[in-house]
Amino acid sequence: MLFCIRLALIVSLMSSCAAYADIRPKDFFKSVDMTSAKLSPDGQYIAAIRNLSGTQKLVLIDTGKNEEEILLSLVDFTARDSSIRAINWLGSKHVAVQFYEIKQGVKHLLDTQGSSYLLVIRIPYGANQQADVYSVRTKGWLIHSLPDKDNLFLYAKSGVYSKVYQIDARKLLKHKQRVSKLMRVDGGQFKKKNEVSSVEGFASRWFFDSDRKPVAVLSFKDADTVALSTLSEGDKPRVIESWSLKELSSSQRSTPEVRNTLIPVAIADSENTFYCLDFAEENERSVYKVNFDTGFKQLIFEVDSFKITDLILEPITNRLLGVKVLKGGDIHYVYLNEDEKKSLGHKVKPELRSVISRSLDSKKILIYEEKHHQPGKFIFVDRNSGKKIVIGSVLPHLNGKLKTRLIESSVKVGELNIPYLLTMPHGKSQPMPLIVMPHGGPISVFDHRYFHSETQFFAANGYAVLRVNYRGSSGYSFLHKEAGKMQWGNMILEDIYRATQAVANRKDIAADKVCLVGMSYGGYAATMLTIKYPELYKCAVNIAGVSDVALYLNAHNMTKKQDVWAKEYIGDPVADYESLKSISPVYKIQGLKNPIFIIHGAKDSVVDIEHASRLKLMLDKHNKSYQYHIIEDGGHHLGDAKASIDLFVRVLTFLKTYI
Repeated sequence: MLFCIRLALIVSLMSSCAAYADIRPKDFFKSVDMTSAKLSPDGQYIAAIRNLSGTQKLVLIDTGKNEEEILLSLVDFTARDSSIRAINWLGSKHVAVQFYEIKQGVKHLLDTQGSSYLLVIRIPYGANQQADVYSVRTKGWLIHSLPDKDNLFLYAKSGVYSKVYQIDARKLLKHKQRVSKLMRVDGGQFKKKNEVSSVEGFASRWFFDSDRKPVAVLSFKDADTVALSTLSEGDKPRVIESWSLKELSSSQRSTPEVRNTLIPVAIADSENTFYCLDFAEENERSVYKVNFDTGFKQLIFEVDSFKITDLILEPITNRLLGVKVLKGGDIHYVYLNEDEKKSLGHKVKPELRSVISRSLDSKKILIYEEKHHQPGKFIFVDRNSGKKIVIGSVLPHLNGKLKTRLIESSVKVGELNIPYLLTMPHGKSQPMPLIVMPHGGPISVFDHRYFHSETQFFAANGYAVLRVNYRGSSGYSFLHKEAGKMQWGNMILEDIYRATQAVANRKDIAADKVCLVGMSYGGYAATMLTIKYPELYKCAVNIAGVSDVALYLNAHNMTKKQDVWAKEYIGDPVADYESLKSISPVYKIQGLKNPIFIIHGAKDSVVDIEHASRLKLMLDKHNKSYQYHIIEDGGHHLGDAKASIDLFVRVLTFLKTYI
């Protein structure tokens, strides 16, 4: 009988959400549709990356006719696991695609490896024509698209002497075309007459001014030293900053006065300044603007989580448009808010709006917009005609269907103001049950005010959702972030608890129906807070959470840099063992009074499944009420869209049972 009731509840949850009858749980966790888009220099076309029919596709949109065609479909292009990592226009007649594919190794002999190379796609000249695909076979990378020069681009090769060449896309060979005696690889273009610049040593980054002239280079001087050098025509490169790789691999975190861990990754939009990432962070999540001659340094952007892999820049002006981040093994695009570029922090409108691409004459632009209840969408604007159309969306099936309300406030804990975001469901009159969702990290991560699938999913099912930017969270101030140091199981938990108390006192919140749902550190916090405050938190969902802090700090795959960082911000697993034990749920579980749901991926390489196993062992020992679910193919981010749908339906079933 109990099985039948549970099955009926799951079927009900799968068929509809409480507040929106036409939205299903799977609608919140589908693979995103359009992930990136760029306008051609002449404004006639938009090249975009879309996920269609289960595969990534490069599409071409005619801005005049509002017509779309497929230029490249990965499922038809290769049988291997592959992805498009970046797109760039080479003038207005070619699109360059940074293509990545996995090559399976020989079992027990060779490891599986990935390879990356540049594809160049020629835009079809007429209707019903197939797009021709070319490729650069010489190892190297695209470093400048030269948008005002049709067909031409700059390509870098690194070695004992590193060089930059100007390449003509029209002279490349078709992809996988066999080379005959009468042909030369890449049209024979990698020769002296096409050389733009060269430098001794292995170059990893080249930097160009607005005239596309190389003005600086980041290169290895020896096996242990990387240097930033300025380039002047006829003169030897001048080293303006250098770093020891040994020091970087084990460096302490940067302070406002220290800049030796800020490594340039792109030239900025003002003279003699560079965009830099902070390589002393556990993962690179902060973008700085730095002048190494004057010592000027400014934090200009932080991502909420995940690791920054590269920057997104406007080709001519070097204006920072956004960043690429590594999320669950895939590259995702995070665009900057125009307001946040003017003033870093959270006193801005709860909408993200940014011009991400424009024609050379700036008469046609591409805008990215996102709100807390609206997934991102791409909008084409023709300033001449006034035309404005949505050309694609991240989750188009949710456009205009979500009507939540976002409340931003804070609670004072000691000397700190702790900000929080409260999302309220639409159309609810009676007091609502509350889900508290502590974010992961916990240091250098934060909850943003824009679209968040899990939050909107719970709100669509009638729950208010609280997200707390506790001490240690980034996005506010250096002091706020540093206040989280050594507070993993102490004041960070207090911040979440105090914010929950403040929200639970609202008349529209049912104070007797509060539950915690957290992933990674959030899973840890959910467990500990339920143990510490059973009168407030009626249940907890621990997803990929840490249960033994010392075990986490002793992980075999932790790098030297991460180990140094963890000892400074969390604790030493040897010297601080007793204090770490005192803040570990696995040793406190006898105090648990309310139900808990433990979910973990069997292939989690960040928080090993041993954490879930130890917690289960102690729950059994003390005869506690719990549910337990292992995702066999799940990593730390648990899996694909299908796995996420299954996961959150299970979580929703648990919540409806206990609050």
